[in-house]
Amino acid sequence: MWLYTIAIALVVIGLVGGIAFGGIFTLVLVPLGLIAVCAAIGFAAYARWAGAGSGGAAGARRPERRPLPTSQRRDSGHVPTSPEALVDARREQQ
Repeated sequence: MWLYTIAIALVVIGLVGGIAFGGIFTLVLVPLGLIAVCAAIGFAAYARWAGAGSGGAAGARRPERRPLPTSQRRDSGHVPTSPEALVDARREQQ
């Protein structure tokens, strides 16, 4: 996006300078501004093309509208333990 700002500034300065002063403004800044505008357009087109190829926003789809599951979580059989309970169990094994 910063490239657009530079391009617009160069074009405006080049046009105003070309009309008001001529000379170096017309010969240097107007072509630089046009090059910057073309580069900005090319860069934006390339970024959109690269984003679409890598699964960017162009290939995005809406998530399915399924309802949330209504069943409760099942017990996995894992007993939650605390550090104190582990220490006590280790003492009993010794």
